Amino acid sequence: MAYKPPKLQTDGRGRNFVQKVIKGQVFKRYLGKAGTPEAKREHQRFLEEYRTGTVNWSKSRPGRQAPTRPVVATTTPVAPGEIGPQYPVAEAVEIYWASERLRDVSYSEHQCTRDVLDTLVELWGPLPVDRIDTDLLFDLRVHFRTERRWNFKKIKDAERRVRLFVSFCCLKKLCSDLTGANVDRMPTFQAGELGTTVAESRDPVELEALQAALPFFCETFQDIVRVQFLCGMRPNEVVRLRGLASTGNPEYAGGDRPVWNYFPDNDCWTYRFDDHKNRRKTRKPLIKAIPRAAFTLLARHLKREQDDHAGDGWLFRPSVCKAERAAKRPPRTSRVNKRNRAQRERMAARAAAETHEDDWFKLNKYGSPANYINQVKRVVARCVDAGELSETWTANQLRHGIGTYLAQVDGIESAATYLGHANSSTTRKFYAQVTDPEILRVAAVVQNSPVAKLSVMTGT
Repeated sequence: MAYKPPKLQTDGRGRNFVQKVIKGQVFKRYLGKAGTPEAKREHQRFLEEYRTGTVNWSKSRPGRQAPTRPVVATTTPVAPGEIGPQYPVAEAVEIYWASERLRDVSYSEHQCTRDVLDTLVELWGPLPVDRIDTDLLFDLRVHFRTERRWNFKKIKDAERRVRLFVSFCCLKKLCSDLTGANVDRMPTFQAGELGTTVAESRDPVELEALQAALPFFCETFQDIVRVQFLCGMRPNEVVRLRGLASTGNPEYAGGDRPVWNYFPDNDCWTYRFDDHKNRRKTRKPLIKAIPRAAFTLLARHLKREQDDHAGDGWLFRPSVCKAERAAKRPPRTSRVNKRNRAQRERMAARAAAETHEDDWFKLNKYGSPANYINQVKRVVARCVDAGELSETWTANQLRHGIGTYLAQVDGIESAATYLGHANSSTTRKFYAQVTDPEILRVAAVVQNSPVAKLSVMTGT
């Protein structure tokens, strides 16, 4: 047989690789960055190993499953509507989804579950549920890691959902109890497997870093990020602020009352969020404090909403931000000809027909305010390129700064209350790590307490 080595290929990241199908599995061997001397030397070394038959494909990175004919279950066919141990995965998924979609969870939680279930149907659809074992679960981990490029956290969460699906099948007699026992016997996914690592916690956004990035934002965006930083709000909370005449959700008890409340003794405002993700846990609305410094930033937006929308509209409107960004752009310098004049007219007509008044609310209703979050990412990236910042940060990190400060000066419970956490352990784990100022503050309490007299007492 004539010698024919695997073809040298280049992936989307500019890396050379060769691949080979072994027992239906595609194995890839990466050689280095395309066009570099190292990649050429690795390719020549691979060709020599291939000629001599000494290529060790077991050290290569396993890739996707090779295209094969659809797998046909060899077990006894199941009659429609019959529930038995040989039920196909695709039909079991539909039964499980009909029950799962009734749970009172967020839209994003349903979407994550649906994504995992669709993957099970794609990979194991015609197979009976009893075929799910430790080998298939490991192959699923490899699929998530190599094909979907998921990190440790997403793979671990997806495997948790698969285990819940198998437990449901055992409960509803869609598979045997032995299948559930085999799945439970497999250890959970750990950091380090398949090259995954646990994401390290990032430092909170310092005040100096925020001040350095503010000039790169438009005027309304400056107010948004400053209010979010001062109030410790999430991105999907700060973009939902409404005018002073707004009321809450009438579906809840007391939801018809105004969302703004002023406390003159403390010179502070509060804002009530009736629809909030923690509502399913606490059964209570989220109350956020609006200090005087933050309320001052909101003054001009409150006045605009009072004049234009009777005081019950959105304070931060995407249309206003878009107009401010357009005003800051330099004028076009290209010559207007017949071709691009028509294109500009079409773009102007399409932009005039679009309505951006409630874009953020529509995105936030079922997920995160992507426009605001992505804009912060782009602006911070420009700050890093300009040398104003040393590292990037996101909109979600803005509230970490005020949480860390409150934990240092007033304790973790104050930080948890201000950030709106139902449990202070969440604040400690993700927002306010133990710092030296916090330890020194506690030490000062001990030093000023009566127990400090022990240092001058002598034994008798």
